[in-house]
Amino acid sequence: MQVAQKMDFSLEIIRLLSEPPGNIIYHLITLLALQVVFAMSYSRWRRDDNDLLAQRLMWASVAIFLGRVLLLLVGLFYGQEPQRAAAILPPLEHATNTATVLLLVWSLIPSPRRWPRLGDILLIVALVLITILYLFFAQEWAEQINAGVAYYGGTPQAIVWGIIQISVLIAGMIYLLLDSAKREPLPAIILSILLLAALINLWNYAELVPTDTNVPYWTRLGYLIALPLWAVFAYQHYLSPILATESAYEDSVARFGAALDEAAEVIVTRQRERRISKSLEMATHLLDAAFVSIGVVDRRNTQRINFSSNTVDANSSAVKQWAIDLSRHPTLNAAVRQGQTVELRATGLGARQLHEFYNAYGTDPLGPLLIHPLDENGSNSGLLVIAAKAN
Repeated sequence: MQVAQKMDFSLEIIRLLSEPPGNIIYHLITLLALQVVFAMSYSRWRRDDNDLLAQRLMWASVAIFLGRVLLLLVGLFYGQEPQRAAAILPPLEHATNTATVLLLVWSLIPSPRRWPRLGDILLIVALVLITILYLFFAQEWAEQINAGVAYYGGTPQAIVWGIIQISVLIAGMIYLLLDSAKREPLPAIILSILLLAALINLWNYAELVPTDTNVPYWTRLGYLIALPLWAVFAYQHYLSPILATESAYEDSVARFGAALDEAAEVIVTRQRERRISKSLEMATHLLDAAFVSIGVVDRRNTQRINFSSNTVDANSSAVKQWAIDLSRHPTLNAAVRQGQTVELRATGLGARQLHEFYNAYGTDPLGPLLIHPLDENGSNSGLLVIAAKAN
């Protein structure tokens, strides 16, 4: 009883995906999904023409769309000629499916950074080989049809197509699993669905479910699920800058709120060390900087300026502190004495003094420096030093 129910279910899937109007609906759904992928990726590429993922999604969706339209048109053209359709469509659909797998994997997996064009070259070579293989298989299948062979699924051709698709999908899955930078689960899900469909289709012999169709219905079922998911992935990528901006805005609001709380503590705190500590925390929350430091002129030795930073000393686990002799740092001295805001970069006149400051701080250069004088009761008593993030 259960075996009969399973067979009836399989037959329903076969009819749905291989006979009108189900097969037409299948083509329309997959073509609509491809149009969504193109629209999302094209819009994303227009906003950022350096987005390589958007470029790959866009070109892959165009190529797959054209292949699917060609397959649909050929099917409609020979719809009233079953013999001609049986001779032309099976190798054409298998070749189209194999090219689709290649394009999908290419779109979801970037080329290695050392060889940025390697993926493009491999794709072009593979598509050329598939075209040559199709031309050979199409001629051979036409001869087999004339010789009385009716079922394409059990032929060596179908097995070759299936092995190629499975090999490409497995290679793509392995790459996604090994690439720690690719955290999105959707590409792996898409390839897993197509891999499962290809495996079932490869071992789906005519004896298991008796049918007279040459349509790879299990593969079609895989695409019916995978291509809409591909459209969802393209939509997620399209939204990623918007979501990142929203996240950055929420982070900025949180940092600004924390800075306001610390500003209130700075105002009410009379102890100088605690005021400096809270000022550092406030500046850190307000500024997106590599590090922030505040230097206060020593009251006993006005040529000495004592710095505190928002970083932790590795040796003591306390706030990192150090002192600089102003007589040896004319830029810092000018900023304190004359109240000048100074910018130091790695190139130009301030390069040497930039490196001297970082040497006194005890680290390699983190980025350009902005040095701003601090006023206390009408006199310059210290410096605010901000290190921009190096590009």
